[in-house]
Amino acid sequence: MRILIVDDHPLMRAGISYTIRRNYSECDILEAGSEEEGFALALSKSPDLILLDLRIPRFVGGNKSSSYGLDMLDSLRNAAITPSVMILSDDVTRETAALGRHYSAITVVPKNTSPERLYTAIQDALRNAAPATQAITANRQGEPAATTSITPADLGITSRMFDVLRLALQGHAAWKIALILDINATNVRRYLSRLYEKFGVINLNGLQAHFVRSGQVAYITSTEISGHPSQMRT
Repeated sequence: MRILIVDDHPLMRAGISYTIRRNYSECDILEAGSEEEGFALALSKSPDLILLDLRIPRFVGGNKSSSYGLDMLDSLRNAAITPSVMILSDDVTRETAALGRHYSAITVVPKNTSPERLYTAIQDALRNAAPATQAITANRQGEPAATTSITPADLGITSRMFDVLRLALQGHAAWKIALILDINATNVRRYLSRLYEKFGVINLNGLQAHFVRSGQVAYITSTEISGHPSQMRT
């Protein structure tokens, strides 16, 4: 079995890959960080399933620009290649589900879904049995239900430490975190040191690995920072 993960966030790919390997130890997992790379791997490796970020970037003239992952599905369709596709989205809505149906995606899954739900969705997708709306659970008013999130209290840390953690897991350097949060870079390093101590690691790589193994990366990186939109990704 071969699964291709197409997402520009390395830790997101690592978290999904970890979930897959826990349940499919013999699975051949391919990773792509851009639309072009994903399309090339889909052509050359013929994966059984593609997990596709809805907003995978495209590189134009060497520069990174925002692009819908659906463009990649168009390219695959034009090349007469029709692999099973599971769409990953920061915001699953009826419109997202409609896009999934239009492009014959097996299912649409929120990026901050739990590892257990992700595994179930992958199982269903591999069986080719899940409709494109399966990941949307309606409440009594017919609106999509809220997805589980993680709060600072859940992790036993302060709100500011959580802000720093979120940005660190997104791959931002200390100076960039300081710029985004409008605080001193020295304070950012102090917050990081407290996070290392709290979670029993010695550096940023260890911190990232800890949350990849816990399956909490997507929850944390998709949670809003105080005063900053959750959609901010650079």
